[in-house]
Amino acid sequence: MLIKVKKAAVACALLGLFAFAGSASAALETRYTANCKPLSPETVEAGKEKRKLGLTDEYVYKQMQKAQDPLGREAYDEALAILLPLIERSENKPYESAWVRMQISFVYANKKAWPKAIEMAKAAIDKQALQEAQELQLRQNLVYFYLSAENNAKALEAAQEYFKYAVAPKPDMYALLGSIYFQLNRYQDSICPTFLAVTKAPTAKKPWLQLLASAHMELKDLEGTGIVLRDMLDKFPDDKNLWLQLSSIYLQQEKDADALAILDLAYMKGHVDQEGHLKNLAGLYANSGVPFKAAQILEKGIAAGHIPANEKNWRSIGQNFGAARDDAKAIAAYGEAAKFAADGTYFQYQGEIYSQNEKWPEAVAAFTKALEKGGLKDPGRVYLNLGIAQYSQGKVQPALANLEKATQYDKSRSNAASWIAFINSKRVASE
Repeated sequence: MLIKVKKAAVACALLGLFAFAGSASAALETRYTANCKPLSPETVEAGKEKRKLGLTDEYVYKQMQKAQDPLGREAYDEALAILLPLIERSENKPYESAWVRMQISFVYANKKAWPKAIEMAKAAIDKQALQEAQELQLRQNLVYFYLSAENNAKALEAAQEYFKYAVAPKPDMYALLGSIYFQLNRYQDSICPTFLAVTKAPTAKKPWLQLLASAHMELKDLEGTGIVLRDMLDKFPDDKNLWLQLSSIYLQQEKDADALAILDLAYMKGHVDQEGHLKNLAGLYANSGVPFKAAQILEKGIAAGHIPANEKNWRSIGQNFGAARDDAKAIAAYGEAAKFAADGTYFQYQGEIYSQNEKWPEAVAAFTKALEKGGLKDPGRVYLNLGIAQYSQGKVQPALANLEKATQYDKSRSNAASWIAFINSKRVASE
């Protein structure tokens, strides 16, 4: 059941939508991000000795230079024919051996020969002879090699190893780890790395925020999903889907004031142009006590071709205009609904509105159409109202005839008999 909200609550929600304060991490604090901590140290350990840069002999260097020509022509097998013999030649020189294998792993990667690229990269790392920066880059490459080979489990292991050796890792690597966890359906594990990527990046990256929102959604954390989507809207206000996603989250939480605020702003921006979303917005306005706005949204949706013109939708427009006491618009909407209806129900509705406004000729015409079209659920009520409208015009005999017909139906018998008695008593009194 939808919760009714006051207009003031809607206004407050609109004003507060983008009232974010503090750091990005504060804006993104959820039950899952609150205790996230970096996975690697932010500074190099004091006093830690760095590996020395190794050397390659002249022959190896020249062969590497020679391989550049076929590599430039993407003749990878030709390049490998030059480079592979260097493995045996450099076997007893740890740095040179690791460096040669690292270069060969790149060639295999260009060939998309992922098993070989992985083999060479791991062998190079195992030598523990490359400089720290070189080895860390190779560990990063190894993660991508495993992903390209569609081995997510091994990619995760490689990524975890990367963070053991990294210092102040780049946001991209945190995001990569988060995405690997997500692909393995480890949604909670994916949140902290993704959160750290988002908060460490100098500028917001939408795919990372989307990943963070999706992980919360997979964990059925609607509150957390909403927090992330609100932050995204603050950063990317022109993204139509974000408005609709956030309004959907609020609807699922039964936060109708927030859902209305978001969806109405999206509507004003021209982002709401699908039938379901337009009907959601109209329903929220109706339940918040603004039926006129609900009817307008549906009517404009039909005019724009976003909502089909059918009996159900025109009936809803008529009902909302009726609740807003705009009788003329309600009558017009019921007239449109009548074009699609198999019975005279909507002419009956028109007649009742005319009667409430004491427009007796129009009421008589509408009730007559309703009876002519037939198929009414309660024809006795229509005969009763038609008789009353005719009597109010001074047409006594037609009125009595229709009231007599109304007495043939159980629901209207008593009222019709009372009206007949009243009319006859007036006639006697006037004689």
